[in-house]
Amino acid sequence: MLVRRGFGRSRFLRRGLTRSLSTAAEYLESLVKVNYETSVDRSGLRDNEGPLDSVNLLLEALGRPQEALSVVHVVGSKGKGGTSSILSGILSRSGLRVGTYTSPHVVSLGERVLIDGEDCEDGRLLEHFRDHEAEVLKVQGQTGWRLSHFEALTALSLKYFADRQVDLAVVEAGLGGVKDATNVFSNARGLRLVVVTPLELEHTDVLGERLEDIVAAKVGVVKRGTPLVVANQSSKALENLVAEEANSLGCGRVMRTSVECQVAYHHRDDDSGRRDYSFAVRGSPSSRRELRQARLPKFVVDNASTALVAAEFLASGFGIDIRDEDVEGALRDHQLPGRFQILPGRGGGAIVLDGAHTPKSAKVLVDTLIDLYPGREFVFVIAMAKDKDVGSFLAEVARANPKKVVCTSADEHSRSCHQDEILKSAQALGLPAVAAADFQEARALAKAKEGDNALLVYTGSFRTVATFLKQSPVRQQNA
Repeated sequence: MLVRRGFGRSRFLRRGLTRSLSTAAEYLESLVKVNYETSVDRSGLRDNEGPLDSVNLLLEALGRPQEALSVVHVVGSKGKGGTSSILSGILSRSGLRVGTYTSPHVVSLGERVLIDGEDCEDGRLLEHFRDHEAEVLKVQGQTGWRLSHFEALTALSLKYFADRQVDLAVVEAGLGGVKDATNVFSNARGLRLVVVTPLELEHTDVLGERLEDIVAAKVGVVKRGTPLVVANQSSKALENLVAEEANSLGCGRVMRTSVECQVAYHHRDDDSGRRDYSFAVRGSPSSRRELRQARLPKFVVDNASTALVAAEFLASGFGIDIRDEDVEGALRDHQLPGRFQILPGRGGGAIVLDGAHTPKSAKVLVDTLIDLYPGREFVFVIAMAKDKDVGSFLAEVARANPKKVVCTSADEHSRSCHQDEILKSAQALGLPAVAAADFQEARALAKAKEGDNALLVYTGSFRTVATFLKQSPVRQQNA
């Protein structure tokens, strides 16, 4: 649907009225959400010709900042954000100045742009956007306002890292790979490594309906001579498929996490509920790392294994040593907003925030809850978008045998599923469910059970998590 003609918006911007916008997110959206509601594809992919033309034009206008960076490009279906975060944490603690570009954000746009693990402060990001408004508007004029939100943010973030002279930028791809706005690096100009996290069928309408299509779309970012780290995949056949695709592109070296890193853990004999992990990386100066960690979800351990293989490979090129305490610190402090984020609750309890919104992600969430909190009771607060498979999502939740399920809406957005629809699906599964008219009521209903040894779980969408964090006075605390 047509929202506003480009020339009218351009005149609006030239008058400088965007200066009144107070947040980086508002400001960026004023520069790019122009012609059509559907023109902004947060993955950076578009169906029109030359999918990377717009982002490359903006990078050219910004002085080609990508060519000043050493880069690790992270692609995949699952675990991209977690792997990027842990890898950045290890290398930062080892002495490098590391920029990290990731998505999505939950509350603030600055969550996507980090240096040494610190979110970019919103005012600083806003100033950076304003400093380069002219370049963005120039490209919008050249392309007929086709530059998307993700493309603009990607280019401006790379400029931010280049201006601050980071030693390394860890860049997470959006939805795809080959046609993704992050695919702007060449081996001759700083592409140090490509990391492929676990792959699965996803976004088949865009990427293709076969696993071979997904592999080609993701692994296609490899340039001739670029080394590659492959995370543990769901099958040996898929892992082989990734390696074959990379080799066909002239990959310099393929490192398989399944071969390079062996992980073992055991429960301690005390009552601490902790585990000891050992990561053994082949060829590493410190081959076996014995790490004393709090209980980690399996997906975090998997991400850590891949990150450690990548870090050990990069260490020699940067002349750094990776110590056990660097890895321990990265794992201890690793926390992505809305990805099994743990907050302290009342009376020593805990609150889990997770943006799971598909049956697959709900399965991972429930498996993790059962593994890490055996014997605990769970109260779920669930708000979802109406285009999601609510019934299958709730079927996974049912495996946790929840004490209560509070069905609500995170906001009044038109895409939100009405709480009564979620309630109907929950009751059909025999779940002990109630509906809450708004999020405040949902929190009150959940808190009523908090003192009964129940763990509170807020899930169903990232908007659910964002609404909780915006309302919660403890949103900056992590357990």
